[in-house]
Amino acid sequence: MTDKWLHLCELSGDPWVLPIWASVHRAMAAGRTTAITPELSEMGVHISTRLTLLPRVVDRLTKDVSALYCTAKAYEPEHVFTRTKSGTALPVDNDIKYHVIADVDSFLFEVNACAELMQKFFQLLYAHAGKPITDKEDVAKAVIAVLKKDGVPKAWFKKLKQARNFAAHNGTPYVAIDISEYGKWEALFLKENIVLLDDKRKFFKVSDLQDISHGFSSAKTALQKHLVELFQL
Repeated sequence: MTDKWLHLCELSGDPWVLPIWASVHRAMAAGRTTAITPELSEMGVHISTRLTLLPRVVDRLTKDVSALYCTAKAYEPEHVFTRTKSGTALPVDNDIKYHVIADVDSFLFEVNACAELMQKFFQLLYAHAGKPITDKEDVAKAVIAVLKKDGVPKAWFKKLKQARNFAAHNGTPYVAIDISEYGKWEALFLKENIVLLDDKRKFFKVSDLQDISHGFSSAKTALQKHLVELFQL
């Protein structure tokens, strides 16, 4: 039995939903819509929480990958793999390596979860505006159309889907580091325990995660703009 407990106050959070609420309230004042429902309000809180989490996940991933690079600088020639030569796996502190893997999983989960919540939010707001979209596939198409109209590239979503589906349903990434260019190292996340890296379908890169992050940022801006305008019509 829980007899005593503490709730934690929210000092600040991501403000993405606030301009949308402001637009809804203006529409309410003009008599064009009704009060925000508890379901909509709760969904707004969930999205704000995810959006507040995400930068912290990205920051942690960035720091842990940097720590991995620093540790890997101790490699010797015998540790290097090439297309014609097999090396010896580089010993790396388990905490550093597994923090990176956990960060990647967390990043993919949070972006995917937030994207799904935003799609549900989109559907709820359309219904609230008197323009219900009942079919889930039609909602997805409507969201894609909004992003396309605003010029948001869609390649990031394909990368998210592929990496997230692998991490969530099919396996756990192995970590390697591309040291081909001096000063431009890049962590690689292998979908199989492979030696040669000649099939790009079998791994994804830190730069892919950066593309996902930038694409998601552009998408949330486009969706916010559209949902604000939805209640100005």
